[in-house]
This record gives sequence, structure tokens and C-alpha cells, in this order.
Amino acid sequence: MIFTQLSRREKLFFAITVTVIVAAIAVNFIIVPAVNKWSKLNSQIFALSTKLSRYERILKTKKSIEDKYRLYGDYIKIKGSGEEAQANVLQEIEGLSRRAGVTLLNIVPANLENRDFYSQFSIRIELEAGILPLCRFLYEIQNSKQLLGTERLNRSAKTGSLELLRCTLQLTKIFIP
Repeated sequence: MIFTQLSRREKLFFAITVTVIVAAIAVNFIIVPAVNKWSKLNSQIFALSTKLSRYERILKTKKSIEDKYRLYGDYIKIKGSGEEAQANVLQEIEGLSRRAGVTLLNIVPANLENRDFYSQFSIRIELEAGILPLCRFLYEIQNSKQLLGTERLNRSAKTGSLELLRCTLQLTKIFIP
């Protein structure tokens, strides 16, 4: 046929051309997709192994997490109705203010906001106090059994008095139904 009529040099060029074409097809349609698939699987394995190591760390601390949940779980669960829980929080704040020597001017409770898996209760407090009673009150709030969080604190000197501060405090309490 035609291949037999070619010279030795032309046969060599033909063989090299066919080899280059086959190699290009193999690289573009077999090797590159396999390498891309391999690197994609490798990155997925790395992501899953990272996730697994994080879950292992969580499982190692499972007992301590459960102990802490048992310790603090009663403080964040709603006992009774939402209004009763809010009243308990307000009573706690009033007791803390009395012990710290802080004068409460106004307490404005907000509605109980239901979030995805918890409820949040906000309280705005206006108060007057000296710097030491205010610090004691803030310390008592942070260490309260109600697990109150301080969102915002605005303070200014009371008009006509150098020793008293007038403060507005935004507190939050989280409940788990």
C-alpha cells in the first residue's frame, strides 16, 4: 500500500507524528482528567480529615462539655413561662444592684426574641453609682447565676456631681426552651 511506497525517512516522520498525536490525545483525554480527579479527591480527603480531627477533639472533650452543660444547663433553661423567667432575671438584677450599692433609675425589659434554637431576652438599665459600686455591680453581673451578658455600657458624669456616674447598660440573657 501507500506505507510501503514511503522512504525510510518518511516512515520515521510518520511514526513520530503518529506517536506525538497519540501522546497528545492520551495527555489531554486520559492523564489530565485523571490528575484533576486525583487532586480533587485529595483535597476532599484533606477537608474530611480536618473535619474528622475536629470532631475527634470535640469527642475527647465530650465528658467535660456534658459536665459543664449539666452545671450551667439549669440556668439557661426556661423554668415556667417566659414571663416567669424574665421576672426571675429582673429580681436577680435588682438584688445585685442592692448588694453593690447601685441606684437603679429605670429597667426596661424587651420582649423575648425567639431565635433558631434559643431565645434571647434583653434588658436596658439606667443607673447611678460611684465608680467602685459600678465596678462591683458589673462584676456581680458577669458572675451571676443567671449567666447575663453585657452588650453595651454608656457612662457619663452625673450633672452637678463629680463622684456619681450615670450609666445605661444593655444586658442579655439567653434561654434554651
